[in-house]
Order: sequence, then C-alpha cells, then structure tokens
Amino acid sequence: MTSSEEPNREREKETRDDLTIGSDSTYGGVYGSISGSHLSIGSLVEGKYRLLDSLGEGGMGVVYKVEQVLLNRQMALKTLTGAEVSEQSIKRFHAEAKLLAKLDHPGLVKVRDFGFIDNVKPFLVMDFVHGRTLSSVIKTAGVMPLDISIKIFVELCFALGYAHGKNIVHRDIKPSNIMLTTPGLDSENEHVKVLDFGIAKLMHHGINETAALTRTGEIFGSPFYMSPEQCMGGAVDHRSDIYSMGCVMFEVLTGAPPFAGETSLSTMMMHQGEKPLSLKEASMGRDFPPEIEELVASMLEKDPNNRIQSLLDVAQILIGIQKGLASGTILNKPVIVPPSAEKVRAAHKESNLLAKYLGYVLCVLLLAVIVMQTLVYFNNQAPPPPPIENAPDLPREKWCTFSKDGQYKIFQFPKNYSVGHLVYGMHDEIKLPALGEVTVPARANLMFVPNSLFLAHPQFLRNFNSHDVSIIDFREAGITDSNQYKITPRAPMTDDELLYCNKLTGLQGLGLKNVNITDAGLDYIKDLPLKHLNVDGTDVTGAGLKKMRCLKNLIYLRACHIKGGSDIIKALAGSKNIQELSLTGSDLGDEDLKYLTTMPNLKTANLGYNMRISDKGLKYIAQLKNLQAISLDQTSITPEATLQCLKQLSLQHRPRISRFGWTPEQLDDLERTWPRP
Repeated sequence: MTSSEEPNREREKETRDDLTIGSDSTYGGVYGSISGSHLSIGSLVEGKYRLLDSLGEGGMGVVYKVEQVLLNRQMALKTLTGAEVSEQSIKRFHAEAKLLAKLDHPGLVKVRDFGFIDNVKPFLVMDFVHGRTLSSVIKTAGVMPLDISIKIFVELCFALGYAHGKNIVHRDIKPSNIMLTTPGLDSENEHVKVLDFGIAKLMHHGINETAALTRTGEIFGSPFYMSPEQCMGGAVDHRSDIYSMGCVMFEVLTGAPPFAGETSLSTMMMHQGEKPLSLKEASMGRDFPPEIEELVASMLEKDPNNRIQSLLDVAQILIGIQKGLASGTILNKPVIVPPSAEKVRAAHKESNLLAKYLGYVLCVLLLAVIVMQTLVYFNNQAPPPPPIENAPDLPREKWCTFSKDGQYKIFQFPKNYSVGHLVYGMHDEIKLPALGEVTVPARANLMFVPNSLFLAHPQFLRNFNSHDVSIIDFREAGITDSNQYKITPRAPMTDDELLYCNKLTGLQGLGLKNVNITDAGLDYIKDLPLKHLNVDGTDVTGAGLKKMRCLKNLIYLRACHIKGGSDIIKALAGSKNIQELSLTGSDLGDEDLKYLTTMPNLKTANLGYNMRISDKGLKYIAQLKNLQAISLDQTSITPEATLQCLKQLSLQHRPRISRFGWTPEQLDDLERTWPRP
C-alpha cells in the first residue's frame, strides 16, 4: 500500500469502526463484513447474556447482539481488546466502568454492566439502539442540510456537555461514534446517541496517546478528528472534545474533514500547525451564516484557551442560528465566541501599517490607544460565569398574572423555547406547550410537566407564584422501562434541584417517579402541603418519607420499589386521608398489614411483589371494608385463603393476583366473582 492510499483506508475504517450499539439492517448492512469474532454465537457470558449475533468489529473490540436471559431483552455486549490484564488494570477498569455507568442522559448510550470473560477479556454491556451512524449517513447522503445538521449537533452538544459537567471526557468523537436513531434526513424526530463514551480511556489509561496510534489496528481518537493537544500526546480535557466536535461539524457541512494528510502522522501535524479553510472555501463556494463560520473557527482553534469553552454554549449559539437570530443566546445572555488568533494577528498587522504611513506622532497616538484599549479589554474581561442561578440576566419575572376580570390565568413563558407543558381537565385533558403566552381558566387544576431544558435549569421554578400550579410532574426526568425499576434519568435532576420547590406553598402534588433523588432531597419539600406524592423507583427510603410533615395529609402515595416500606406504613397509621397506597416491592410483611386497618378511607392498596406477605396477613386485609381495588400478585398467599379473604371485601375492580398453583375450579370461582371487563 502506498502512503497516498493510507487516508482512504483510514476513512474506510471510520465507516465501520466501533459500530457498537445499533441495528443498521434497515439501511443495507452499514456494519459491513464481520471478521475476527472471538466468542461463539449461542454461548452465555457470565451466565446472563446469550450471544445472538456479531454486529461489528473495530479497533477497540468486537460487538455482539445479546439477550439478557432473565429479563428477556436485547442488549449490546462489547469485548475490549488491547488492555493489559493485571490486578491494577482490573481495579482501574472496574472503577472507570462504574463511572461510565453513572452517565445518565438520553443522548448517551447507557452502560448497564461490565466484567471480565474468563478473568481475561474485559467487556461492557450497553443498551441496544436501532439506527445508523453519522458516518454512514455522510457516506450515503454526502453534505447534510444546514437545518438538519444543527438539530443533530444541538442534541450532541447537550449530551456531551452533560458528561463534561461530570468531569468526563469522551476523547474519541467521530462520525462512527454518533448514531441517529430514526431514519431519514428530513425527520422532525431525528435523535442522537453518542457511542463508546470513555472506552478509549478505559483501554489506554496512562499510555501516551501518540504512541498508541502506532499499535496495529488500534486508533483511538481518529487522526481526522483529534485535537492538537491530543496529537501531541498531552493531557486532554473537555476542550479536546470541543475541537473534535468542530471537526465533525466541518465534515458534515462541507463533505470532508478539515485536515486529511497522506498519512496519519501528516494529518496529526496539520492539526497542530495548519489553518483550516473556511466552510465556504472547503465546500467550493457554499454560503453559510457568518455566525456558524465564526463558531466552527472558534471550535478549531489550536490553543484550547482560544476555543469556545463549553459545548452548552455551542448548543445555544446553534439554536440562535436556527431561529434566525443575529447571534446565539443562553437564556437571554449573549454568548461571546473568542476571537481567533488569526484575527488578532491581522488586526495588529493593520495597525502597524497605519502607523507607518501616518508618521511617528500618529504612531505614538495609535500605540497609546492600543495600550488603553488593551487595558480596558483585560480589565473588563468577565470572570468565569457565575452559576446561572445568580446570573443577573436570568429571566426572573413571575410568569403568571390574572386577567382583569379574574377569570383567567395568563402565563408569559419564554418566547423562543418551550420549558414543558401545562395540563388540565379531568376527562377531556387539555395539553398546552409552555411557550410564549398561554391562557387557562383561573380555576383550572393545573399540572406542569417540565421538559429537559427546564430540568437543566430548575431555578425556573422561582418564576412560578406559590399557587400558579397544583401539580408538578417530573416525568421527563426518567425513562419508563417495564423490565426494570431503577431507571436511567433523561435529564439532570438530583436532590439539590428540589430546593426550588420549597416556595411553592400551594403545590398539592409532586411526581418524582424514577428521579435520581434521596432522603436529602425530601428535606427540601417536607413542609409542602402535598396531597399527592409519587416517589416510585427513587433512592428515598421509608425513614426519609416518615419525616415529611404532609405524610398523614396525603390522599395518594406511591412508594414502590424503595427501601423501608414498613416505616412508611407505620407512619401512616391512623391516617383518615389516605385513599390510594402503593407499596409494591417495598419489603412488607404480614404484621405490617395490620396498620392498614387504621386507615378507614383506604380504597386502593397495591401490595404486590412483597414475598413476606402470606395467608397470615390476609386476616388484616379482610377487615378493609371500604377497599375497592387491591393488588397481591407475586406474594406468598395461597389460592384458597385468597378467595376466602377477597370475598369478604366490597371490591369494585378485579383483584390483581398471581394465578400460579390455582386449580381450574378455583380459577372458575375467581372468574364468576370478578368477571373480566
């Protein structure tokens, strides 16, 4: 192979390397040929993952489609190559894999499990995602439309910006590590997943990155997208990812990466010393908004200090461009793209020429002006931006006012971006986006469902008056998955964010299902006069819930699959308000059920998946004369005792119970007493 052929071979590798998590069968075999599979299809890994198929092989290892046997769901398993297996490397792999597993964002493929096959070959188990890689889209479609490109890169920036906020750097941003999860370039719902997050660091921690490039078949941080500091083998931070993202943006918009030498080494040298073409020059005359030219140029600055410093800033600039603004904004705050070094040098050159022609006196005056401007410039340089909570230009006006006749609430939400939606109406539910002016009946019982943007800036809760909304449901912070109960969050939502709820003294309901909170978060909301509370699948405990002053005022409580169900049911003893109680999978026993008999208005009790509940506990359930619905599936009760107990109740809904071990006669009795609807 000649040296001129090497870039083409590397680009060929880019289209298939590390296609880790998805199925591209719909698009004609983007994975290409499969070679070098090291595990037998049909075999079990750690007794949990059955290998179904080999999806692809890259420099980092082989990817398999697997079935998680116990849960009967498809996952992706990636074996990793190139690591030295020692006690120290095993400990490091475990520590860093755990760190990756904590990355919870809809734009990042979730790491679910990890380990070593035969104590030698490290592996990761990740979500299986259907889609196609950005590299395959570029190869098929060529240059992408600007508006579609912006949508994709906004999502990428939010995903990687989230990881950077956790002090985690990807280190290998390239088109083959970016997956689009819906078909079609004109799709309004195109979504993005970042693949192989942090795998390069797992495999090469402490190794000189330039040296690692020389390893056969192991290119991590492809030369086409590597930052100058990465090319030199130096330490990298989140700004290296910003440079790599700039390279990918450049390629998507122009059809080629900013630098492509004849060899890997020459490409890396170009990253360090050559100035990239403008987007217009690289695309043979295609016009781009000046804001995006300036943005990409800033992302491709050689010196990390001269680059734009945050991908969240990049996202907001792109949103501004998309909306036709003169420049991007972050919540109404201007984002300043640092001037490139070339612009600074050009300005100095122009000043020197002017001084030469105006003579000595003008030169002295000009130098004085330059000095003064420089001093003013540096004196006025803003310190690192304060937390957005303290930023003076964050919108702080209350969103809601009343109409003159008092019949309507009028919300003035941000005009340029939605922050969620409002829902009201008992039967014919009305759902309105929280965008611009929204008018609703003053007496409507309003529920607010914040979206991911709102969740990223929960201080927006301060823009509500205390009684503007009755319920806030943070459903967008968690992904519902019927196969498990501890769920990957969609957006950052932790204990501290609940601090912003404590002024909403008119709040009656709070939905926190699958949100990443603990008892510490409950401390912020323990004094709210809540009547409805859902903490399913969180890390709060019964000990934390029983400290809430509103507990005995609750009408509705869901606390499924949390620790300390016994503490909750004891703390609720004597409540005359509780009507619906769900403690599924919360380790209840027979004696805990006696406290239900002290709740005279209890109408619904969900008690399934508590295996310590047996026939002994049914004597307490039989006393619940006002009970209308009950769930006792996956407990230790027997059919005969169950039928006898349930017939003593005045149930209005078919009871939910497991039928394993029931005789045909007992099942017939069940059907006659509670026929299917």
